[in-house]
Amino acid sequence: MARQNGITQSAHLSNEQDIAAAAFRRVQLAGEDDAAYELAIVALETAPATTATGVQALFDLLHSRLDGALDGDEVDPEVMRTLARNISAGLAHLVRKAG
Repeated sequence: MARQNGITQSAHLSNEQDIAAAAFRRVQLAGEDDAAYELAIVALETAPATTATGVQALFDLLHSRLDGALDGDEVDPEVMRTLARNISAGLAHLVRKAG
């Protein structure tokens, strides 16, 4: 199911624990276990990101949801808002950290 939803990139956690990156890793580890995959996706949908890996995982999920919406899938607007807010917050965190 992960491959079907376009969530297939490789996740690597940095020294800093990133909840989004950890949730993304659980998505990958779910494999063909649909229940584990769904639980991991729900965690990823609401996870804050504090590393580039976490932001990328959220961005990939957002793109996957947008692609689905364009293909006619029903998309929860609140999930989309949460993903967008968490991506924005993650990018702001990375900018502050770099600056």
